[in-house]
Amino acid sequence: MSSKLSAKTIILFILIFFVVLFMIVSTYAYFNYGNKISNNDKENRVSVIFNDNSSIALVNAQKGDKINKNFVVKNTTDKILYYNIEFTNLVNNYKDNKDIFYSLIGNKTGAYISNSYMPLSSDVIASNIKLNAKEEHQYNLNIIVNENTKDNTTFSTNINVKVNDEYSTFEEGTLGYKILHNNSIKSLKNIEENQYTEGLYYTNNTNEGKTVYFFRGSNSLNNNVLIDKTCYKIIRTTEDDGIRVIYNGEINNGECDGTYNIIGESEYNSKSNYNAYVGFMYGTANSGTYEKEHQNINSSKIKMYLDTYYSNNLNKYSSIIANSTYCNNRKTSKFTYGKVIYGTNGYKNDNTGYDSMYRYINNINTYKCDLSNDKLYVDILSNPLGLLTSDEAIYAGINDERISDNYLNSEDSYWTMSPAYFNGVNAYNFTIKDGKLSQHNVSEKHGVRPVITLKNNVRVKSGSGSTISPYVVY
Repeated sequence: MSSKLSAKTIILFILIFFVVLFMIVSTYAYFNYGNKISNNDKENRVSVIFNDNSSIALVNAQKGDKINKNFVVKNTTDKILYYNIEFTNLVNNYKDNKDIFYSLIGNKTGAYISNSYMPLSSDVIASNIKLNAKEEHQYNLNIIVNENTKDNTTFSTNINVKVNDEYSTFEEGTLGYKILHNNSIKSLKNIEENQYTEGLYYTNNTNEGKTVYFFRGSNSLNNNVLIDKTCYKIIRTTEDDGIRVIYNGEINNGECDGTYNIIGESEYNSKSNYNAYVGFMYGTANSGTYEKEHQNINSSKIKMYLDTYYSNNLNKYSSIIANSTYCNNRKTSKFTYGKVIYGTNGYKNDNTGYDSMYRYINNINTYKCDLSNDKLYVDILSNPLGLLTSDEAIYAGINDERISDNYLNSEDSYWTMSPAYFNGVNAYNFTIKDGKLSQHNVSEKHGVRPVITLKNNVRVKSGSGSTISPYVVY
């Protein structure tokens, strides 16, 4: 009897084994098919394969909790495509977008975003990413709950990839085309892994995740532009495909050597005793709210200085200057610096920390300008020019000790457009000197280097971009 039962048991185990095997194979096939998606692209021009699925969820997360997600975006066509990566159906219970950080690291020319604040709602995180025919981009997405975040954080979203049919690149013969085709393009990952210290790089740490290209390194880079007899250094492309440049002095014996690269000196603001005065434009000083303190009503002293310069020197070149956005980042952030705790009120003479300083302390750099009130353009400014930001300076290699002669160096300390903090007595903004960022009282006098943005259709008449043969565009 026992031997018959044993035989039946063996047969039963064999049957169970095959049933389980069938279920495993079927399940694998289901999920493998389910993870290959075209994401709203009816023509199936891209396929997206996740290591598990497209959803991300943190429920009752604790400080330091992490999520890692891998996926591949593949071009299934014989043509170049451009695509966006989106966080969709985003749900959260946090109020400060610094509670969760993420990094999106793509190989080859895939999107690259490092240490970025998680959006508070559904958003495009990377856009207009070029994908060559039959090529694929492999991605690693890392999400981490900040150490300062309260416990029990809840967050969920889905990753969506969508082909962008409206994107166009720089036309042949334009300055943007020359920049992209005369340089080997590198990723920020190359800097972080200490592979390169200078060249042309790209990042998607921008508004709407747009890919922008920036120069980083020494004065030997081919990022020189000549407008009539005035030299400029190319800083980067902008989110609207403009070319942002900074004043670098008058041409000297046929060279753009930057011998004297400021137009003069100015206080940032005449007064410094209230939060309002960190502003390139400002509202009512000593007001009762952040909004009134930082309205864009009054021109700063340095803005008036720039307006005069524009009228006297740049107005005649208005046909090539774009109406671009300049970021006076007055978003507030809590941090401790020099044993002083800075809060987030941002009005009267309350101790206040500003986001550019928070990012400087924590080594978080971005071209994003979070607050619409801080995005200054010609309708607000009257004239289409501004100043460098502290983030643009860091991307360019300022503060990088490996770069001895940074192209943004100057013999004179000069102002950026970025607020640092208000210490209860005076307002401080960032300045640059000798390859370093520092913070100075806004009522001090420092150098002024105008920044303008050239239109994306500006054509190059001659030159290779070097100091002895700058790109001639006018």
